[in-house]
Amino acid sequence: MIELVENRNHMIIKRCGTPEPYDYLKMYNVLLWACEGNTVLADTLTTALTIKIYDRMPISVLVDELIDTVSNLTSNITPAYDEVAKRLYLQKMYKDLYSMRRNQYPNYLDVLDSLIEANKIIDITSILSHEELLTLGEALVPERDLDSTYLGLNLFFDKYSFKVNGKPVELLQHSFMRLAIQAFLYEDKDVRAPLIVQRYNDLSTFVYTEATPKWLNSLTEDAQMASCCLHQLADNTESINKVVSDVGQYSRHGGGNAVDASTLRMRGSTIGRAGRSSGPTPTIQHVEGAITLFNQLGARPGACVLTFQWWHADAMELLELKDEGGNESKRARKLQYSIKLNRIFLRRLEAGKDITLFDPKVAGKLLTLYGTAFDTEYERLEREGFGESTIPAATIGYMIAKIRAETGNLYIFFDENSNEYSPFNEKITQSNLCQEIHLPTKAAEFIEETLTLNLSTQEYETTTRNKAGLLALCNLSSINIVKWMSMSLEQQHISAANLLRASDNLIDWQYYPVKDGEMFNRNYRAIGIGQNNLAHHFAAKGLKFSSSEALVEMARVCDSMNEVFTTESENLAKARGNFPFFHKTNLSRPSRFSTLFAIAPTATSSIIIGATEGIEPIANLISEKTGTYSNKQLAPDLAKLRSSYELAFDIPTKALYDLASVRQKHLLNGHQGQSVNTYTTNTDSAYEALQDIIYAESVGLKSLYYLQSKNSSVEGCESCAS
Repeated sequence: MIELVENRNHMIIKRCGTPEPYDYLKMYNVLLWACEGNTVLADTLTTALTIKIYDRMPISVLVDELIDTVSNLTSNITPAYDEVAKRLYLQKMYKDLYSMRRNQYPNYLDVLDSLIEANKIIDITSILSHEELLTLGEALVPERDLDSTYLGLNLFFDKYSFKVNGKPVELLQHSFMRLAIQAFLYEDKDVRAPLIVQRYNDLSTFVYTEATPKWLNSLTEDAQMASCCLHQLADNTESINKVVSDVGQYSRHGGGNAVDASTLRMRGSTIGRAGRSSGPTPTIQHVEGAITLFNQLGARPGACVLTFQWWHADAMELLELKDEGGNESKRARKLQYSIKLNRIFLRRLEAGKDITLFDPKVAGKLLTLYGTAFDTEYERLEREGFGESTIPAATIGYMIAKIRAETGNLYIFFDENSNEYSPFNEKITQSNLCQEIHLPTKAAEFIEETLTLNLSTQEYETTTRNKAGLLALCNLSSINIVKWMSMSLEQQHISAANLLRASDNLIDWQYYPVKDGEMFNRNYRAIGIGQNNLAHHFAAKGLKFSSSEALVEMARVCDSMNEVFTTESENLAKARGNFPFFHKTNLSRPSRFSTLFAIAPTATSSIIIGATEGIEPIANLISEKTGTYSNKQLAPDLAKLRSSYELAFDIPTKALYDLASVRQKHLLNGHQGQSVNTYTTNTDSAYEALQDIIYAESVGLKSLYYLQSKNSSVEGCESCAS
């Protein structure tokens, strides 16, 4: 054990400003607590820290140096230090925020008062009784703060904890309780508190996670809960301006956006009697301007994916919108992009044949069709000479492979699969930022703008009337597979019933910036319950992603979720009725929701609960997370499961697609889709990339998300992180 040099009496400046001699024994006892009695770890840290101490060192700097020292020692070989860093960091936050010792916790009513007084949350004390608030405060379990990770706690305090004057007020348990209260705030008083406590317990024990907008907006004045908003453009001025406005509204309230621009006519197409179109690019840049102007809750940049079709006459120009080179006037790099593919294109690509490109103004009927009906109309247009140009299918195919390899972006939307496995009568034309949402959209239709004189104010007022469109919203949650599969069937049903009731309430009790979104959400009531922590589950079971046993286990997990949630949705429908647009779907069994399942990425929420991200394999056993929170992320139970994890770039792409196919058949059939990344070690092979796309379509996948390579990884969308 290292001891201070003789006569080296350094003074430490306490938080109150007074100096005191550095107390070696006191520090060692703190380290012994943080190391949970492991003297080897405590001795190592004492040695590493002692050389960093200097005279009149502020205690806050000393603590930060200590935590930084521990974090730097965390590695693949010594993962135990991550647990030590977490405990020290949590003690630091308790002390900094509430001047508490580690065995204390702030009074919940005091925390609420601080948030209400600062206008961070609505005054729930006027809705909940004092007795109910006491019950909720007593339900908090402070020890559960320690169930997170060092990185998770850093992320929570940085991004999710509500702050007053820039200083976090919420601890992790307070935040979970806020999420729970929002979902049942307006329930009858006789059932409200137990429902809230059940949801709090599920959230705080990591049974499931909620999406970022719910976390950031719960109990706020304008509590917008949708993760992503899907807009449909029509090829006219009124629709373009409305969509751009709607994108800005949802972006400023924390939602991600998706826009289907398939209707936009080609460059040079006629407008009116003598005009000529400048093509889709200027409109797309207009959308880009909206997300640049309106960031998400002032916390992160706006985000939007734009979808277009493979047969558009300007497809080659659209494919280059994100390209780093070229003329700036022909780029819109702040957007993400998705290309819609039909089977006829993939067949011709495989056969080395030509394709014909069309102006959507002329071939607009194609946008309403899929499958054999699409093929028939497409071939008719070819025969009758309506095409703008004929090129090899490989020309488009090569550009798809090139852009995916260079940027990681350019998502793939499989038109037939999305619609053939859908419960909706309306056609689905796009997916969202993370490619798991598959819901129908329709452009609003302008009717008229009127001018009237307000007789009381003597001022003129304008009123715009539109036929409401379908602005699809996604409402996301994610089940922690490790927790779920360890629960009894009775526990699963209790948690599922509570989650579905909460999801149903949030649809009715949230703020809608755009009325078209409210109409869609209230009538279709589409939710997307997904999965996270799959890599941890497989490792704990000793299963490799590439094994046949993993396919069997994947089906078992999906069947379990499907059975429980379908039953509880039926039960809720019996109590509250089917969703109002039930008649616009092909569903026959009672259901409160048009869809139950969609598997989103869970990048941020998985970090907080110490889980692996979504359905993805891990790329590394330990990785650096950079950004406003910069730290090491360790695979769960690394010391015990190190040899059991199969790394993403070691897994054949087809194996990942086969697992996705199992999820599609056992969980997502008749629901939505899943966010599926592709991992490659060979970005130079366009043939390999296109074969992967063809295979994904053949096994029923509805879409593909990012292409991840060892040279560059792409961060996922935070809005869908659930």
